[in-house]
Amino acid sequence: MNDHRLPARNKALIAAYVAIGIAGLLLRPIYPKSIFVALFLMSVFGAAYLIFLSWMTFQEWKQLPTLQKRLLFMIFVVALGGFLCMIYLTLRCTLR
Repeated sequence: MNDHRLPARNKALIAAYVAIGIAGLLLRPIYPKSIFVALFLMSVFGAAYLIFLSWMTFQEWKQLPTLQKRLLFMIFVVALGGFLCMIYLTLRCTLR
């Protein structure tokens, strides 16, 4: 089995993502809408990371086979749509 380790920046991003979610849950008794703020931040953070990863993949775009290009594009569109939908729903619930 190959022993591939995550780079330190990916570990830091995962830790920050989890910390935002935990902070939103822990602050809920004090501030009831903190979970929505945490979800909003997590979705913005996730969308930004998705765009960053897509940019890294785009730099190697000409070397990829056609099927892999189509799959990556479909995954990007679905994931970005999900993040944007989550951003909209959390903003709508928070500003109500």
